[in-house]
Amino acid sequence: MAYNLSPEKFIFDPKDADIAQNNENDLHKIEFLFNNHIVQAWCVRHDNQTEKKGLYPAVLEDLCNKRLELKARLAPLGKKKQHLGKIISSAKERGKKIPESLNLEYSSVCFDYDYWDSKQKALKVYMNTFYGEAGNSKSPIFLRELACGTTTAGKYNLNLVAEFVSKKGFGIKYGDTDSLYLTCPDKYYEKCDEALSRKDLSKEAHWTEMVKITMDVMRKLRDQVNAYLRIKSETSYLKMAYEEVLFPVCFAGKKKYFGVGHEDVVNFKPKPFS
Repeated sequence: MAYNLSPEKFIFDPKDADIAQNNENDLHKIEFLFNNHIVQAWCVRHDNQTEKKGLYPAVLEDLCNKRLELKARLAPLGKKKQHLGKIISSAKERGKKIPESLNLEYSSVCFDYDYWDSKQKALKVYMNTFYGEAGNSKSPIFLRELACGTTTAGKYNLNLVAEFVSKKGFGIKYGDTDSLYLTCPDKYYEKCDEALSRKDLSKEAHWTEMVKITMDVMRKLRDQVNAYLRIKSETSYLKMAYEEVLFPVCFAGKKKYFGVGHEDVVNFKPKPFS
């Protein structure tokens, strides 16, 4: 959506691109290597004007808004699910019997959460197929320049963000096609580390404090990153979200990692899979 990547907005001839620029159109240049040849194309940007948006960005924006509405329903359910799961796990650990009413409430919340979550994920997959099919040579909407324009823009912006956070002292443990897994600078944990050394905090209390600090720091960093992306892309469509803190976590390889997730509240005792 940020770069207005849509078939009818593409220009393939450099002369036509020059004419478009001379007519005061802002162009996004796409360049990549394919079969040992450099491929170039240009896309007319929308300059944040509704009438200049292409078909794909317009449809994707509508789908994105629908997904945001579903995720808004998910947010309170997710908090409740995590809270109830924590209560149940703690009770089991202490050997206490779980009231049937609590189990029923938790099951109901989980069902509602999974229902709305499946809907928003379906929309996410559907949105991704626009550019996925653009890269499928057997698809009727195949357009290599559009598919590669999407991946090159994504890689460029992810590298921008990686450089931005690295300069602020954050470590990068792992990077994917559209995400970064970061570690905070040690300075943020100095006070709680000192409290642990003085034995003012237990090990679990220390971990809890570390996760809380990380949540707060990452939310602030997210806002800084998105402000930076608005400046660099000249649009508000390009954003990165903060999702969760994984601690402890293990990175075993590409797309192979696992850990205890903490979203809105710290939860070292998640309800085990049944």
